[in-house]
Amino acid sequence: MSSSALQDLQQVGHTILSLSYLMCAAGLSALSSELGQSRQAKHATTRVAGFSDLPKELVANIVSSLPYADRPAFRATCKLACELVDAASNGWVMKVDEGEALLTSGLLQRLTSLAYMWFERWTWEGDQEANFLAVMLINRNVFAKLQEVRFPRTPHIPFRCLRGLLSALLSVVCLSLPPLAPVVLRDSPLQHAALRSIAALTSVVELNMEGWEVTDSGARILGQGLPKLQRLILGDLTELSRTGYSSLAQLRGLQCFTATGVRGNNLTLEPLTALTGLTGLRMELALGFRDEGLGPLACLPALRTLGWWHAEAHVSTGLRPGSVSPWLRELSLCVELDMRALSVLAATCTGLAMMQVQGIVIPSPEEDPAFAAAAVAAGVAVITPANAQAVASGSGAAAARTGTVVPVMPSLRTLIIGELYIAPLDELQPVVRLRALFPALENVLVFHVLQRGMLLLEGLSRLKRLVFNCISLRDELLGLLPPLPSLKGLQLECCSHLTGAAVGALRAVPSVEQLLLIDTPAVTDSFLTEAVVHLRGIRTLILSRLPNVRDEGLQALAVLASSLEHLELRFMPEVTPAGLQVVLQLPRLNLVTVSECAGIGKDACRDLGAALVAAGRDVVVEHETTVLVSVSLADEFGASEEAEDLGARR
Repeated sequence: MSSSALQDLQQVGHTILSLSYLMCAAGLSALSSELGQSRQAKHATTRVAGFSDLPKELVANIVSSLPYADRPAFRATCKLACELVDAASNGWVMKVDEGEALLTSGLLQRLTSLAYMWFERWTWEGDQEANFLAVMLINRNVFAKLQEVRFPRTPHIPFRCLRGLLSALLSVVCLSLPPLAPVVLRDSPLQHAALRSIAALTSVVELNMEGWEVTDSGARILGQGLPKLQRLILGDLTELSRTGYSSLAQLRGLQCFTATGVRGNNLTLEPLTALTGLTGLRMELALGFRDEGLGPLACLPALRTLGWWHAEAHVSTGLRPGSVSPWLRELSLCVELDMRALSVLAATCTGLAMMQVQGIVIPSPEEDPAFAAAAVAAGVAVITPANAQAVASGSGAAAARTGTVVPVMPSLRTLIIGELYIAPLDELQPVVRLRALFPALENVLVFHVLQRGMLLLEGLSRLKRLVFNCISLRDELLGLLPPLPSLKGLQLECCSHLTGAAVGALRAVPSVEQLLLIDTPAVTDSFLTEAVVHLRGIRTLILSRLPNVRDEGLQALAVLASSLEHLELRFMPEVTPAGLQVVLQLPRLNLVTVSECAGIGKDACRDLGAALVAAGRDVVVEHETTVLVSVSLADEFGASEEAEDLGARR
């Protein structure tokens, strides 16, 4: 681009946020012949409070008459300015095609309260690397105040861009970095230089380096810096030995640590026991990790959240009395729990609120007569702190009478389970259902349902939220969904084997108020039409990645006029503004969110908002061009526990 063109664009950048004054001062007389004398007089006597008060046709005519209006960079600058003004927030999600616009406009200089910046899907072809560096150099005072920087969906970052960025971030608290470009070799001088720049950050509290291949030498560099670090995520630690973990143990302020690709055995990880302040530990173990047991890390005194995930599911032989911290609130294990292992957890972790496991093996009466006898004898024998020691040791009167008891976990609210399975009726049947083991269960997320496994949910009278993220789910399996009288939230995601006939199963859960249908091709216009007939009390409806839902399906939502309050559309390619007009027929609606729907642009959402205002409605209509976080009902799983904890503290 020529220097004169750059000067033109820079001048536009300095004036773009005050475009209303430019229009009023210089545009009215030039456009009087187009707008007419009466309209000119009206504009001349009308007080203009801001950009949004100007007539759209006036703005369009003035912009099109500018000599550089046909230049792509100018149009990108105008678009960026409008979106920044519309957002009116303390952060910006910067897309790769906006790099040049930010470079030439000077817009960042005007965003004095900018606190976070996310570089979304950034690539480095052509001038994009140079634009990235130039934006930082020109706006160093802006970057110096940023508290959060992330790179969602950005596969890597060039070395010089990383070094330039880190030198500018003087106040960053939360930092998520993609790995260096593939040309930078592991343990090379360039990688070590990058790691030293990261270690030199004195304000970082949360650091995500997922995707980096950290070796012993890299861990030594990180362990010598980062004085305020509390939360650390490292990915692919296949090359890290006991020496490297000893270096990471120097980060004594760590409270949460997540690592993937962990090799070796429990002795390899033993140096991390020096991190006595850890409250959260999540370890994804590589194939061939040599210990099935949890090791000493599971007994750290402050630990409340533990994830210990082997590459392959295995039986729970490593769970023994004293093998886990009694203070755990959340536990995630890649194991199939049998009743012996569940008894250990029930006896030890009496406050456990969330558990994730691959499966739960409930024996049949033929397989374990003693367990069956315990279930029958005077109801279910509940493991309490009073008899926990006797149960764990296999002694005590209850154990002596029946040889075992049914392990009950009365505090468990959330269960994430890989597989629900009950054999066909002509085979051995389990003694109990989940309700006998987890009587207070409120949230369940399931990844696979096999045979009659859905019946394990029978009798869960307190269940509030149920999520199926389940490719294997078929119509006949969902048809076994038992009545769940307290269920308020239901999510069907990635259920690619369902057909339209599955909608009939919704009759079992008429009390549902939150319905999330995500990436499930069976959801069509007719499916949605019938679903809202069965679920007339829906207050929140989220539709995402449903290619077979069109405007007709949205119009069917009119039957929810007495209940629907929140409607969200994400990645819905076939819906148009015409379908969105159903909002006018939903008087209780107060929030509409449209995200990355190809047929519905920002203008359509603005027009809908204006129509609602004209109708006297107070409805927030949001149009989001970026979706960085997947929506899920599972995000609410911890809400009840947090509320209880807050109430207890008060």
